[in-house]
Amino acid sequence: MPSADVPTGVWPEAADFPGATRLEVGWGDRAFYQAREPSLGMALRAAFGSASVLHVVAVDGPVERFFGGAEIVDVALSRDGLDALIRFVAASVARGGGARAPAVGPGRYGRSAFYAATRTYSLLYTCNTWVGEALETAGCQVNPSMATTAEGLLTQVRRLGGPR
Repeated sequence: MPSADVPTGVWPEAADFPGATRLEVGWGDRAFYQAREPSLGMALRAAFGSASVLHVVAVDGPVERFFGGAEIVDVALSRDGLDALIRFVAASVARGGGARAPAVGPGRYGRSAFYAATRTYSLLYTCNTWVGEALETAGCQVNPSMATTAEGLLTQVRRLGGPR
């Protein structure tokens, strides 16, 4: 999402990435996502319900350059849709009653960080389901229950926008 479009105070943690052109946000199992070398045991524990984190990455410059050969699909959102998406992400941060959550660890790549998140990760509510729910909240025609796998999510997202 364009970082300049994040209203001040709605998602305070976005301010941890000054000067970023865009912010990439992912959500997943805390132990598995933060591990430098995730294991099969971690994946199995995650499948049965565990704590989650958000991974926020500052994207500086063109998205295509930042993500190399990854498939990128542009999804146009209305201003109201973008605002709803930002509120969804902001509500996904576990602040524990505080106004702003501290990072719980350095991110996986680039200028990034992990933040404790709400919801429990499981086989039935995955990172792809979370993204599907975020897009549905933003007004996109996505069925989160059909987005438990990356392909299930991408099949729906490809219909929403065009490739870069």
